[in-house]
Amino acid sequence: MKPREELVLIDGNSLLNRAFYALPLLTGKDGQYTNAVYGFANMLVRLITEYSPAYIAVAFDVKGGTFRNKMYEGYKATRHGMPEELAVQLPVLREMLDVMGIRYIGIEGIEADDIIGTLAAKHKLPTLILTGDRDSFQLISDTTTVLFTRRGITEVEVMTPESLKSAMGLSPSQIVDYKALAGDSSDNIPGVQGIGNKRACELLSAYGSVAGVYAHIDEIKGKLKENLEKGRQSCEMSYALATIKTDCDIDIPVSELTYRFPFSREVMEFFDRHDFKSLTRRAELFGESVKAEERYEQAEIIAVRGAGELLAAADGHEKTGISFSDGRISLSPDGTHQYDLELKVDLISDGPTEGEALRALAPLLADEKIIKYVYDVKSVMRRLDTFGVRIRGYEDVALMDYLARPNFKYSSAEGFAETLGLNPYSDAAALIQGGRNLMHTLEESGMNKLYREMELPLTEVLFDMQKTGFKLDLKLLEELKRKYTALADESTERIYELAGRHFNINSPKQLGIVLFDELKLPYPKKRSERSTSAEILGAIKDAHPVVEEVLRYRFVSKIKSTYLEGLSKVAGTDGVVHTEFNQMQTSTGRLSSSEPNLQNIPVREEDGKALRALFIARDGNVL
Repeated sequence: MKPREELVLIDGNSLLNRAFYALPLLTGKDGQYTNAVYGFANMLVRLITEYSPAYIAVAFDVKGGTFRNKMYEGYKATRHGMPEELAVQLPVLREMLDVMGIRYIGIEGIEADDIIGTLAAKHKLPTLILTGDRDSFQLISDTTTVLFTRRGITEVEVMTPESLKSAMGLSPSQIVDYKALAGDSSDNIPGVQGIGNKRACELLSAYGSVAGVYAHIDEIKGKLKENLEKGRQSCEMSYALATIKTDCDIDIPVSELTYRFPFSREVMEFFDRHDFKSLTRRAELFGESVKAEERYEQAEIIAVRGAGELLAAADGHEKTGISFSDGRISLSPDGTHQYDLELKVDLISDGPTEGEALRALAPLLADEKIIKYVYDVKSVMRRLDTFGVRIRGYEDVALMDYLARPNFKYSSAEGFAETLGLNPYSDAAALIQGGRNLMHTLEESGMNKLYREMELPLTEVLFDMQKTGFKLDLKLLEELKRKYTALADESTERIYELAGRHFNINSPKQLGIVLFDELKLPYPKKRSERSTSAEILGAIKDAHPVVEEVLRYRFVSKIKSTYLEGLSKVAGTDGVVHTEFNQMQTSTGRLSSSEPNLQNIPVREEDGKALRALFIARDGNVL
């Protein structure tokens, strides 16, 4: 992979924070928190493999104020401090960057944005800026692109002058003007009081810039003109606060921003020490002299025409991997060969139907002497049960992975194959290869007993509970729906009476206008955008009777829509509700329930009792 003459500048604090909040708290072998570093590493690897830049630098904020804090004491004053679980990962991240040979820069008195802005301006190279901070949009140009992290650590939006115009209706040079007018709640930049995001865009569309707005102030009428005149000084200060400096005293030649890729043995050892197994398995990330932690062999995939050929392939083998994909059943007796049976999914496709194939495989699936490696055996049981087929003698690779790997994320057999660096369509072969290694890991870590005696037997218990379901009193359900519909209607009329008019109570915007503009209730927080959340309403519930009534309306409406109508939709004609018990979702090992969540039925006083009374025992049984 030949590097491209491109420079990548990474907002270290932004990416680290995003990774921390996107991933559950993970720990390495030594018990140290690693989720933020793991997420950062994955994003960095993805960037290197996709873009192959010749130069990388990571910019960090350093504790202590900058010229912006001297200009305005409130700058970034609303931000919470870094959680301790994240703070302890900073030295680990720096260690990772050191072993990768990636330069990181933090300078007292200079923000990471200014470091990035200066380096982008100094080095005349095609530049990519990786960040989750919209401030960086002002740096976009024909040669500078922002890779904006939108969700978690996987979704990135490529921002160019054209895409910025399409998304916000602004040019890069107007971003500072926009923040000067609208402010920025994340950095606590005040902007002009009374001018929000939409109005700021309208002004810039009409006049081009802040300077253009004030040059034509006499053309602007009414309250808007008044707000602009009152807020002129704040606007000028906000403009200065929002402007990224591109001329800081930073003398770092681009030759010092090279890095080592493929990665060295030191990087492999770092990944191994911190239990980043999905990265150690990716042999393409390391030089030829570095042996990946576990090498998995790509299987030869062989197409078969009938279930009988799958049975023949398994004959004589004590263990086999089986994967049930949409439109395909795959079997691997040894991990190096995989036999694929394509199923009939429409009128023109060949092969047996799923039911025909599964019924033909029933003897193999029920044979306890032949161990089947599958992914999430409970979901397999549910699928087979549709056709009257049972599975006996199995190993659950997903469950083993859940116990063995702290950063486990439920996926599929294809997804599991990808974590091993294998073709996702060699999923059955991956199950038997990876399953054997996971078995060894459980034995080494002392979790084999937990897997064998508790978690694996539990899958069949949970499947039986799901299949049996919970019976509802359908007559009582209809009575409660009528009762809470009437209560919601009564509450609605009471709110209209107290407010003095009709409006959409479910609209936060309309409710905000009624409460804070028309009834003049005090807003309990200093912020540019108003909220009508439960926290805000709870803080002002004594200010006016309508607030308490809105809270009551929301509670009654939630019971009606979420619980009563929700249960009506999922209950069968026999009144039975079948939930899904999730065995591999929480990091603590707790069970969770979904579709619907039956572990979240309210207990609050009479309302909770009424809802819980819906669940009844079948004839001849008691609760």
